[in-house]
Amino acid sequence: MVCGILLGGILSAMAVAAAPPADYFEEFPVMLTASRLNQSAHQAPSALTVIDREMIAASGARKLVDVLRLIPGFYTGNYSGTNTTLAYHGLADDSGKLMQVLIDGVSNYSALNGARSWTELPVSLQDIERIEVVRGPSSVTYGANAFFAVINIITRDPATEPRFQVEANAGGDGIRDVVAHTAQQGENLRYRISVGQTNDDGKASMPDTSRIDFANMRAHYRFNPADELVVQMRSSRSSELHGTYSPGIDPARPVSLAMNNVQLRWNRAQNADDDLWVQYSYYDNQLTDIRSLLLPIPGMPSLLPLDVDTSYKERREDVEFQRTQKPANSVRLAWGGQWRQDAAQSRANFNTDAWLTNQLSRLFGNLEWRPTDLLTLNGGAMYEYNSLTGSSISPRLAANYLLHPEHTLRFAISRAVRAPTLFEERTDQTIAAPALLARRFPGIPLSILTLSSGNLADTKLLSREFGYVAEIPQWKLSGDVRLFNDQIEKMIASLPNRPVVSLMNKQAYDFYNAQPSAQERGAELGLHWRPWIGTQIRANASYTHVDSANPDIVRSLPSHVQSLLLSQALPQQFAFSVGYYKVSSMVWQGWELAPTLTPAYHTVDMRLARQYFVDNHHVELALVARNAIVSNAMERQTFMQLKFEY
Repeated sequence: MVCGILLGGILSAMAVAAAPPADYFEEFPVMLTASRLNQSAHQAPSALTVIDREMIAASGARKLVDVLRLIPGFYTGNYSGTNTTLAYHGLADDSGKLMQVLIDGVSNYSALNGARSWTELPVSLQDIERIEVVRGPSSVTYGANAFFAVINIITRDPATEPRFQVEANAGGDGIRDVVAHTAQQGENLRYRISVGQTNDDGKASMPDTSRIDFANMRAHYRFNPADELVVQMRSSRSSELHGTYSPGIDPARPVSLAMNNVQLRWNRAQNADDDLWVQYSYYDNQLTDIRSLLLPIPGMPSLLPLDVDTSYKERREDVEFQRTQKPANSVRLAWGGQWRQDAAQSRANFNTDAWLTNQLSRLFGNLEWRPTDLLTLNGGAMYEYNSLTGSSISPRLAANYLLHPEHTLRFAISRAVRAPTLFEERTDQTIAAPALLARRFPGIPLSILTLSSGNLADTKLLSREFGYVAEIPQWKLSGDVRLFNDQIEKMIASLPNRPVVSLMNKQAYDFYNAQPSAQERGAELGLHWRPWIGTQIRANASYTHVDSANPDIVRSLPSHVQSLLLSQALPQQFAFSVGYYKVSSMVWQGWELAPTLTPAYHTVDMRLARQYFVDNHHVELALVARNAIVSNAMERQTFMQLKFEY
């Protein structure tokens, strides 16, 4: 039956393929993320990818990180069971410090160690309108940590939403998700509220079950035609099992995480070419993680039981403003400034109960100049000062030449930085000796795992790229090619060579700008094709080669990454999609301070859905099979999806 539906749908869709070029062909969307100016891919100084709501649904993903596999060069990995991480351009570890992730323009990463937990991000897939991705360094627009890429998650405006909506997933491996939304639109006030919960039993061989509760609110109040206040609040609570069933420093244990975020933004739109916004954001994050260990102590006949509290608290306050102007017919300008304070408290990581802080100030400007109809020039710079490493400047120059209304060439050169985190600059992981040992060895700690000497410098990147953007309406085809050459210097490494005095170890890990430089060269291809009505094909491929004296850096990225998503509308309100993902072998860095090999793999995901319309009600049922076809031991997942709205 399914095969018949698929075949019938493809044949019926092909019957209209010869129709005149199409109203349903969508050109490259206008985006803000690349330069803070409204630009299409033909005008932007960087390579851009947009993932919209339709693409998110067709992927069948439950987690944001799985959707991001549809970006050229992006790939995922797992650690401690089903905990997922994401990487781009290698140097890949479990923290993702080399990419900037924004939610509605606000940075979302740990104030303590620069990491982010992809599963606990305070936004659900159902809240997302689209995801704008800048492939390439963007410190010029978003500062340090926008090193390799920027991911800007843009949530849904209440004005576009149904009054009530419920979505649920249920299936194997304990998958039980539900999220409910309500929206209201008035003359001056509109708002959207979401609440939900996700549950997952994870892998049978790992202690990695999870439950995440979350709530989000987005509200707009318009004072007059020019002024609007936007208020967003997000909160999540997670209860998970982490670790392994094997003895060691990472035992199976419960871990809880509480995240809260508030964002206030005032927008003033004087006219289409002149607007101003001022924004305040605050977030706090509290991790509770207590490890019950059995440790071998020299000179003691039995293992020593010890509870080690690795919990931490962190918070961030941020004030930012931006002005967009058009000083001349051929010139547009976005400029502004930002102040931020990151703070973290952790006895386990800093050997003190005091709050440690890092203050940051920024001034930025991005200018677009069109001297002719065929040429667009982009220039910009970010001046940044932080209390850990001092000041830096990140510039960018780009030229876009319109060969034809449908074809553009882009040349760009830029510099970017990645600042050290509080953990890298200030860490002191000293474990005090229990009372029995403290009496025998006064003043000597049980262990010192990591002890930073400080005085780290920013990691630096010089990037040169050539891009080609094509948009061919008569073929219903659009796409881009990016060739890049990146030189990376002063990379931060942790090495176990600092002498210490403790009962269990004589050398601790320390951080240095000690990694040899690396040069990355490669190519990326992204295609979007609508061969006939009801069909979409997204195809991506990348090749990357790295030269470095450090073999771990060379192995830290897959040379080839490929993805393909086909979605097809079928008769009787059915729809089918299939995703194919292929990644060559690589070595993930930084997990338990030991490289982790990931062999080459490919996997196939499938989704079959049907929609029902009754009066003003819309219902969709879908069957999703993740890892339906795999080349290795990746576990399959099958679950049902339900969507109801009116």
